[in-house]
Amino acid sequence: AIDDADIGVLVGGEAIATITNSTISNSRSAGIAFSEQAGGEASDNTISGSRGTGVQVSGSAAPSLLRKSITSAGDVGLLYLDGAGGTASGNSISGGRLAVQVSGRSRPGIRSNTIASTSAAGVIYSGSSGGSFSGNTVRNTGEIGVQVGGSAAPVVGGNTITGMSAVGILYLESAAGTASGNSISDVDAGIQAFDTSRPTVEGNTLSSIGIESIVFVGGAAGSVTGNVCPSGAAGIVLVGGASPSLGSNNCSISSRG
Repeated sequence: AIDDADIGVLVGGEAIATITNSTISNSRSAGIAFSEQAGGEASDNTISGSRGTGVQVSGSAAPSLLRKSITSAGDVGLLYLDGAGGTASGNSISGGRLAVQVSGRSRPGIRSNTIASTSAAGVIYSGSSGGSFSGNTVRNTGEIGVQVGGSAAPVVGGNTITGMSAVGILYLESAAGTASGNSISDVDAGIQAFDTSRPTVEGNTLSSIGIESIVFVGGAAGSVTGNVCPSGAAGIVLVGGASPSLGSNNCSISSRG
């Protein structure tokens, strides 16, 4: 076990490492950090109580992160920076402020993870990041399930997103990318697009929506097609002249402002 280190395990340079079955707790900066051009695999590890990040991937590092338990990180559970990549699958990330942040030019493949019980948000994409976020379960993550901002353009597909106090998927600034085949429930708003964002919103199923299923505001554009909205809540709402391309949806359509 590794306890109260600045960084529990650091893999840098061009190193290829295998980190497995380790318990890392109370790290001051990060539990595990991959930097520069590092790679390899970190699997079946338990990381708890990091005051900074649980796992940080930076530079052009591209590790495989598998079946990891990351709990109660002070800042973010899993952080991608710079031009980082690689994959994260089968992990459980819970507690703390934010589960996953993908920033800079990072383009990881994040799939089949369970993300739960954070105070602010589940996942945030920023900068010009991308990659894929697919087949994950995101539940009870504060106000927001998945937020896409900056000029980020990830593929957000096939996820179960439920139990946020505000919105399931949120697009801001000049973000783009695709939200497709997601199941979104028990939120006030299913999918929202603001600013000059231009997402492709297709084939999502929304249920138990408190106020509005899909909302585009102001200069937001993109496209909306093949989505299913619940009865009893507003369907597709266009606010302040927003003008996405509308295909065939099983949703009511209304405009205001």
